Amino acid sequence: MDLDMALVRAFVLCAEELHFGHAAERLSITQQALSKRITKLESDLGLTLFDRSTRSVALTESGQRFLPPAREALAAADAAVAAVQGTPRTLRVDVLHERLAPAVMARRLVEKDSAIAVELSSRRTLTHAVPALLRGEIDLTFGRIHGQQPRALTHRIIRLEPLLVAVDADHPLAALDAVRPADLADYGLWTPTPGSASEWSGFVSRLAQTFGCVLRFPNVDNVTAEEIVARSRGAGPAFLTGTDVQNPVDPRVRVLDLVDPMPVYPWSLVWRTAERHPLVAHAVSVLTDLSVADGWCDALRHPHWPEGLAA
Repeated sequence: MDLDMALVRAFVLCAEELHFGHAAERLSITQQALSKRITKLESDLGLTLFDRSTRSVALTESGQRFLPPAREALAAADAAVAAVQGTPRTLRVDVLHERLAPAVMARRLVEKDSAIAVELSSRRTLTHAVPALLRGEIDLTFGRIHGQQPRALTHRIIRLEPLLVAVDADHPLAALDAVRPADLADYGLWTPTPGSASEWSGFVSRLAQTFGCVLRFPNVDNVTAEEIVARSRGAGPAFLTGTDVQNPVDPRVRVLDLVDPMPVYPWSLVWRTAERHPLVAHAVSVLTDLSVADGWCDALRHPHWPEGLAA
């Protein structure tokens, strides 16, 4: 059968976002139009690709099998168009999630050098992005490096993102100008369920253990001000988040810096060691320069946690 690449692209974006609204925004179409594309693709294949409910979207077993070759087919189609039109190849960057620090850094890359054409994807975790990088489906990705990494990949810390806590405006911590991690032991912490993002869950679990905090992972996809207020009301746990995350802005919520020491999340830029494409080398150079110019690792000037980090 002949696959309609528009349908395949819709499927891949839905699989990356696991949210039809977010995927529709990336495609610049309505959510209804996106649903029709997915329904058409499922009809053509004779398979159900997503388990959908009013609260969640998940890949079926068939959808999980279809995703890797679907990505490869898209990459091949894009390369074929570029070859015929004589256009430069797009830099394919996985930012894990559009709300996280890598998306901010990717935007700064384009702002700094508008000649760089960037195609973003969101695989949600470095664990998923690394195989795609090794297969050549993407050119760059970001993540917290932990454990042994393949020799075929090179990585460099490019952002030390200070962590923050948010609480109800009437919370005991809200009266402070800043919070020490040790101050959180009496209240505890919460952060959204990590799913497959072991880099984040492992990091915050280690932080909580180091400073004697009870840590909770509620099943919350999109953190709202209402969620923060409800969970921290009285003397409840504080919401742990990052400086670069799109956190809710609301007068009912107080956002506080963490200091003495400042917990920072170490974001590394990751690319193939043997990469020969000049666009990749150029992007790595621009992002490295931006890291210095924009102060992405300025946390090194302050007492920080974990120790031993170097940009």
